[in-house]
Amino acid sequence: MSSRIYLDAPSTPARFFAGCLTTVVAVFCGFAVAATLLADRADLRQVAVEFALFFVLPVGIVAGLGVLVVRSSKVWLDGHELVRRDLLRTTATDLTEAIDISLESVPDVATTTPGEIPVLVIRDHMGTTFKLRLRNRRGWLPTGQLLALADVIGARTDFRPVADWLRRRAADPEA
Repeated sequence: MSSRIYLDAPSTPARFFAGCLTTVVAVFCGFAVAATLLADRADLRQVAVEFALFFVLPVGIVAGLGVLVVRSSKVWLDGHELVRRDLLRTTATDLTEAIDISLESVPDVATTTPGEIPVLVIRDHMGTTFKLRLRNRRGWLPTGQLLALADVIGARTDFRPVADWLRRRAADPEA
């Protein structure tokens, strides 16, 4: 019986939130234009109804979807499988049968200090690529989670350098 280890990895892309913000700004600008055009011939009740229809309702829907996506997104290690559950699907990849496990980095655009975010990239025999960010704005994955990943990955001799890197980060995240 394997134990499930939930990872504190960010699984919601920042693009979703950028899209939400863009939607909010677009709806607000649309309302501002409509209110300006109708200001001299509309009564207060009509403007309030338009505000509710063209601003409050869409913003509420987008915010609700954002919360739903964040709350439903999880990443966990279940034995030797790495599993990601998003809003509409669950993806699992078996780390013992992976074709390639490597480390890449992506630019850190969420903070004002320039830097790179390390990403664990797993490619399996089905052609699926699983990317797991190892650090977010709150810091690295906790030590126990990094070590659990390292133990599973280190079982394969061809991916031992990646496992060793994860163990070094678990021991000293700033190294």
